[in-house]
Amino acid sequence: MLPWHWRRAGPAAAARMPTTHRPTAFRTADEDPAMYVCLCNGITDGQVRDAAAAGAQRPKEVFAACGCGARCAACTREMLSLLRQGTAMRGA
Repeated sequence: MLPWHWRRAGPAAAARMPTTHRPTAFRTADEDPAMYVCLCNGITDGQVRDAAAAGAQRPKEVFAACGCGARCAACTREMLSLLRQGTAMRGA
């Protein structure tokens, strides 16, 4: 959560905030924050999409592209969903 003085600051102060801490209403389109898919390895949705664009079709291939391995496997459902979206976009 943002500190109280940032929440009440408005757009002018938001421009001076670190990009990762800006309230969504004050972000520009090119500042879309990354969503962590795998907390164990710190893999973001962007990394999964990049791996999908490079041809990854399974979580195992995403882990290999990121130079790590599966740990708790809680991320595989979301990762598969992103991989399927990437496959559908490539096929369209």
